[in-house]
Amino acid sequence: MKIKNIIIIILLTFISCGGDILVEENDDSGTGSGSKIYIVGGLSSISIGSVVPGIDIYYPDTDSWEYSITGIPVPVSFAGVTEYDGKIYIIGGFNNLGTVVNIVQIYDIATNSWTAGTPMSESRANHSAVALNGKIYITRGTTANASIAWTVGSLTNTLIYNIADNSWSPNATGVADLAYSNKSVAVFDNVIYYTGGKSLTSTLQAAHDGIIISNNTTTNSITEWNLTNGVTTTATVRVGHSALFASIDSITYHFVIGGFSALTNTGCYVFNIATGSAPVSPAASVFQYLRYPFANTTSNNWSNVNTGVSLSGTGFGSAVASGNKIYYFGGASSEISGGSQLVYSYDLKDFPNGNWITKTNMPTPRFGHTAIVLE
Repeated sequence: MKIKNIIIIILLTFISCGGDILVEENDDSGTGSGSKIYIVGGLSSISIGSVVPGIDIYYPDTDSWEYSITGIPVPVSFAGVTEYDGKIYIIGGFNNLGTVVNIVQIYDIATNSWTAGTPMSESRANHSAVALNGKIYITRGTTANASIAWTVGSLTNTLIYNIADNSWSPNATGVADLAYSNKSVAVFDNVIYYTGGKSLTSTLQAAHDGIIISNNTTTNSITEWNLTNGVTTTATVRVGHSALFASIDSITYHFVIGGFSALTNTGCYVFNIATGSAPVSPAASVFQYLRYPFANTTSNNWSNVNTGVSLSGTGFGSAVASGNKIYYFGGASSEISGGSQLVYSYDLKDFPNGNWITKTNMPTPRFGHTAIVLE
């Protein structure tokens, strides 16, 4: 099976973070890419104060780790994290007190140094950050502290960070993506596609829509199948899942992995025991795809990847791709489980079958974090 023309733009993710993948046309080995995967932010336990300060690096070629290469000046969880031109941008999130912040923390990989960017006009957590064409797009999220009941607050549109002059602006024409938090976002062909999310205190969504960057509109007219339109009973509303695009044999697919299909928690921090109980229906084994171009026809529904081994604890983990493999890091299975150290890989050459393979554990358990790939 030939895997080609897949471009890496790794996102949040947790929030996901997913993105397009680049696999060289004749590279069937899955090794020797020289890539590094940076693991940024998140929590190690169920406590909102257990923010992980260090950034770890995973080396896919050797299945090995470099522990805590640097410390985030203000450690955060459920932040928007993305990479552009050799710098990692960590925007917003919850600090170790559960306070939602508006800060921009920039890590220069080449110089191993940190700088502060211009803060957002409002504090946000549970949002997505997407770097594209010299700008970073911040989509929705929540504005209240972790212990406060969920609300999207005053969020009405996408914020745009201009990297060149370190400035912020609202979406130029006020195009508003759906008012959801904890969506999973992936980019393909200059469109920011998002799936799922949380729209009310404990209401999850199955939305599948996109923001077209070139003309500042949404893809509503395309009517992509949402997450409940599937050929299997596992098609469901979703939150805390990961998403990415991959092209296999010249066909592009949108993949979604894991998440939760129900919540009773009503807080801005989804595992806040004071405001609700556990996510009651983990979708830990769900690994699905939808063929591009999207069309709401019965021949192009969400379908399952037929993996023989299910993932464990895949809520608010982070999935990315390196070489010809998808990697999944960490996550949580319930409000009492805390973060997982587990790492899995899936070989795209085996699509739509194959197995998840366990890899070397992360140095620190994490969920609510983001994985970033640098080739």
